[in-house]
Amino acid sequence: MNRWRAAAAASIGLAVGWGPFFVLSFGLFQKPMIAELGWSRTAISFGFSVATIVATPMSALVGILIDKYGVKRVALAGTIGFPLVLASFSLIHSYPAYLACAALLGAVGSWTSYPSYIPILPVWFKRNLGAAFAVASSGIGFGTAVASLSAGFFIVHLGWRAAIAVTSIPLLIVGIANVSAMPSAHPLQDPAIPSPDAAGLSFRDAVRTGAFWKLSLGFGLVTLVGIGVDFHISALLTDRGFTPLHAAAVASMIGTAILAARLLTGLLLDYIPFRVVAPVILLGQAVAVLLLAGGWSGAAPYLAACLIGIAIGGEGDLMPYAFSRHFGTKAYGKIYGFGFSFYNLGTLIGPLLLGIAYGHGASYGPGLIGFAGLSLTATALIYCSGDPLRASR
Repeated sequence: MNRWRAAAAASIGLAVGWGPFFVLSFGLFQKPMIAELGWSRTAISFGFSVATIVATPMSALVGILIDKYGVKRVALAGTIGFPLVLASFSLIHSYPAYLACAALLGAVGSWTSYPSYIPILPVWFKRNLGAAFAVASSGIGFGTAVASLSAGFFIVHLGWRAAIAVTSIPLLIVGIANVSAMPSAHPLQDPAIPSPDAAGLSFRDAVRTGAFWKLSLGFGLVTLVGIGVDFHISALLTDRGFTPLHAAAVASMIGTAILAARLLTGLLLDYIPFRVVAPVILLGQAVAVLLLAGGWSGAAPYLAACLIGIAIGGEGDLMPYAFSRHFGTKAYGKIYGFGFSFYNLGTLIGPLLLGIAYGHGASYGPGLIGFAGLSLTATALIYCSGDPLRASR
């Protein structure tokens, strides 16, 4: 059916986009870039933050454009632009050029992220919305696992410049083919698809509610912690004696856990209340950060990576589900796009904060302890937003 084709297309689009191939894997390039270019970890982290500074307002703009022009046109623009700009990182030799590429990547990368694909799902699905989110957002987990392992392999065997260039090629090919195959008919124009209830709050009414701000701030903090740790985990582990390939293997566990969490969380949301599912998933993030702060060896880094991935992956289903069930489909693209801006703010601030913390004490420990507190705060905010209504199954 067209509605499941739409979910599959969203999954593939997210797998070859901004999340897996920049936000969740660019940290693997940090040490090789520092070794060649001589920049500090804070300088590399700042470039990452520049990209997300630009992406933050673009997320709100993408939501507006989706409501006006549809997913297919917006996704195609990002699908072409993102891999081309990503490949340009292989050519940089100066810090201003690095920052310029980062800014441009933020502009085009946000067009390949959640706001470009997720808004199609509440329109197509009245029932099984959680399952639809699970199918779509699982692409992030699969893409992250592939991105981490391929980046680690190509960095070791080809160098970081060639690794970026080589991984950009399939993104362009797969992305264009995926958007071309995406169903273009709107379900409201297709008599074979039951018309969903388009009721809900307007954008103006939604942003006046306490639930909107609790959800936006809470999920922003989840992202701040998760992405901040993910960006630095390779450097953190190699500082403690892990080999680069060993560190890449741990990082790939985050991607694997994201994939599993996104498949499971969406399915659970169709049957179990949001306020039960969300705390169970998100509290694991605080445990993971404390494990890393304590410097535990053995299986602890793998467990921490899995818990971080579960939180990031679970958020990928929890956030769009909560926004859909709280505010309806009337202005979902705008509401979700604006709320997703806080996700991008967390992506911006997290790596920079942890990089600054390391720069002050040559240790990630104090910053990680602070991150554990932020993770607990995020869980409390999301829990206190209330329990979204669940559609009939």
